[in-house]
Amino acid sequence: MFCFFFRCPFQYVSDDKTSVIIPPKSNSSFQVSTHFPVTLKLETSALRNVCTQYFKYAECGVYTLNVVSLSPDNLTAGTCELQINAEGQNSEIPIYIALAVLVGLAVLWIVLKLLIYRKCVRPFIRKTILRKREVSDLIEGKSAAQKTRLISLDTFRGISITLMIFVNFGAGKYWFLEHAIWHGLNFADLVFPWFVFIMGTAMALTFHSLKKKEVSYVKQLKKIVTRSITLFFLGIVGNTWWAVTRVENIRIPGVLQRFAATYLVVGLVDMVFSRKLDHKSENKEKQTGKDENGSSHELNEIETSSSSNVKVELGSNIMLDPSVEEGRAKRQPCWYHITELVLYWPEWLICLAFIALHLGITLGVKVPDSDCPIGYHGPGGLADGGKYYNCTGGIAGYIDRWILGAERIYNWPTCKEMYKTILPFDPEGILGTATSIVICFLGLHAGKVLLVYKSHMERVAHWIVGALITGGLALLLCKGSKNEGWVPINKNLWSVSYVLALAAMAYLLLAACYILIDMFHIWTGAPFFYPGMNAIVLYVGHSAFSRSFPIRFEIPENHGARLALDLWSAAFWVLVAFYMHRRGVFIKI
Repeated sequence: MFCFFFRCPFQYVSDDKTSVIIPPKSNSSFQVSTHFPVTLKLETSALRNVCTQYFKYAECGVYTLNVVSLSPDNLTAGTCELQINAEGQNSEIPIYIALAVLVGLAVLWIVLKLLIYRKCVRPFIRKTILRKREVSDLIEGKSAAQKTRLISLDTFRGISITLMIFVNFGAGKYWFLEHAIWHGLNFADLVFPWFVFIMGTAMALTFHSLKKKEVSYVKQLKKIVTRSITLFFLGIVGNTWWAVTRVENIRIPGVLQRFAATYLVVGLVDMVFSRKLDHKSENKEKQTGKDENGSSHELNEIETSSSSNVKVELGSNIMLDPSVEEGRAKRQPCWYHITELVLYWPEWLICLAFIALHLGITLGVKVPDSDCPIGYHGPGGLADGGKYYNCTGGIAGYIDRWILGAERIYNWPTCKEMYKTILPFDPEGILGTATSIVICFLGLHAGKVLLVYKSHMERVAHWIVGALITGGLALLLCKGSKNEGWVPINKNLWSVSYVLALAAMAYLLLAACYILIDMFHIWTGAPFFYPGMNAIVLYVGHSAFSRSFPIRFEIPENHGARLALDLWSAAFWVLVAFYMHRRGVFIKI
C-alpha cells in the first residue's frame, strides 16, 4: 500500500485497487506515481506491518524492495532494503534549466538595453527631447518631477497575474508548484491572495482621488456596484467555458466572483469611513492656512503623496506625486507612527469583525444532522481513518451546499482524488469571502501608508512591520506547523492563518518592489509591469483561450515538456500585455 501526504489513507498499489499478494520467495511488479514523495507499506496477510518506507522515486526508475526475514515464521521481524536497479530521471532538472534560461534572458536584455541606450538613445535625448520638454514645461508651468508613475504597484499586480496564469495551466505538474491537497502551502496557493491584496492597495488610492475630486456618494456607489456586478457576471460566464452547461447546474462561486464580493464590501466601507475622515483632514488644513508644502503635522494634517490623478484599481494607471521629502516635520503628534490606524480605526474594527466571524463559524458551529465534530476543518473522505467521511470542509462546505446547492459549486476539489471524497467543495465558497475581505483590508492599509507617510523609509518600515505582525499571528495560529495548530494554513478554506501568512508575504513583496523600482530605480518592473496594466483582461483571456493554439498543443507527458509548455503559455499572455501597452490599449473593468 502507499500514501502521499500527512494522515493520508494508505491505498492499494494495483490498478484494480486491490492488494498485491506476494507468495514467499517470489516477486511482483507494480508502478508507483512519482508525482509526490511516497510512503510504501508492506503487510502480512494477517495485516501485520512488515515495513514502512518513505522515498521520492524518480521518473522511469526501476527499483527492487527486498524483504529479508530474520525468522521464517515471523515476517514482521524482518527488514526491507531498497535497491536501485536503474537510475530514473531527475524530474527537477527542467526547473533548473528553466531558471537558468530566464536569468540568462534577463541579463541579456539588461546588457542590450544599456548598450542601445548609451550609443543611440541617450545622445538623441540630450539633443532633442530634453530641450523640447524643458521648453514645454516652462510654457505649461510644470516642474520636471510633478507626476511619475508608481510602477511598483503595477509590477506587483503583474507578478500575481503572471504566476496565476502559469499555475492555472499546470505549472509543469510539479506537486510543490500546484495547490496543496488540503492543509499546507504550495506555490500555487500564493497568487490569488496577492492579487486581492494589491486590489485593496489600489482601492485606497482610487477612493482618495474620488474624495479629492468631491465625487458624490451616489456616483461612488454606482462605480462600486457596477464594477462588482461586471466582475461577477464575467466569472459566471467563465465557469461555462469548459463545456455546455445546464443553467440550473452553473457553478456560482469562482475567482472573479470572489473579487466582486470582496471589492463590493471593502469599497463600500472605505467609501463611507475614509471619506468622512479625509474631509475632516481637509477642513483642518484650510483652518490652519497651510499650503501643500506647509510644515504643520497636527491631527489630520499629514500630507499625502497622492495626486488627484489616481486611476483605476484592478489593472490600471496609478499616479502619485513624487515630491516626497525624506524625514518628518518637527511638530508631530505622539501617535504619528500609527497614523493609519488612528485615522481609519472604524475600518480596522470591521476587519477584526470579519476575522472573528470566520473563526467563530469555523470553530464554533456544528454541521447540522451529521457526525462531524464542532470545529472540524479536514477533507473528510478517507482522512482520519474515514471517521468523518461526509464532512468535507466542515461547516464551510455545508454552508455552500445548503445555500447554493451541491450541483452549483465545484465538484472536483483538490482533496477528491487523494481522500476519495464524494461531497463537492468549492475553494471560492461563501465563508472564505470573509477572510478574502480581510486580506483586501490589509492591502487597503498598505495603500493608506502611501497616502499618509511622505518618506520612502517610513513607507517601507510600516510594510515590514505589517509583515512581521501578520506573519507572527499566522505562525501562532498554526503553531508553526504545516498541518497542525489551532487554525492550520489552508487555501481551500481560506483560513485566517492562511490569509495572514499570505498578507505577510504580500507586504514584503510590495516593499521589495517599491525599493527596487520607485525608491532606488534599480529595476524598471519589466516584464511584469505590462501584464499589471491589463491584469483582468489577461485573466479572462487566458481562461477563454486555455485550449487554443498557439497557446496549447499536444506534447509528451513528462515534467520537462509540461513545464516548457506552461512557461510558454504564461509568456504568451505577457507578450499580449506588452503589445497592448505599446499600442496604448488599457482596458479597465
